[in-house]
Amino acid sequence: MKQAEFAFNSFHTRREHEWKITLGLWALLVLATQFLYGKPLRPPSWVWVSLPIVVTIIHGMLLSGVSRAHHNDKAVADSFRAYAVEILAGRNPGDIKIPPRARLNWKNWTLRFQLATTIILSVGCAFVLAKSN
Repeated sequence: MKQAEFAFNSFHTRREHEWKITLGLWALLVLATQFLYGKPLRPPSWVWVSLPIVVTIIHGMLLSGVSRAHHNDKAVADSFRAYAVEILAGRNPGDIKIPPRARLNWKNWTLRFQLATTIILSVGCAFVLAKSN
């Protein structure tokens, strides 16, 4: 049971850090836009196009790794809970097998919400900055 608790605590702690990082990125985008608004910036147009793409790709890579780790921790916790139930019931659970590593799961609403919000914010901020000059 301790192993199941450890896996769940790892999932929960990572989820807290995931949201803190995401909210920090969103705040950084908005605050940077507010700071740079109206300043005489004259970068080429490809910068305004590539900036949202780069921000979204980096945030997406972070979220994909976190999402896979979340899924793995939940699978391990569920597996160890099932083994604990078998042992407490007096049955032999057989060999303990760790579940296979997860792939990226786009069914997770938090992943989709965070990535969509990052795309909207980064495109909106780049558009506002491009039009302010």
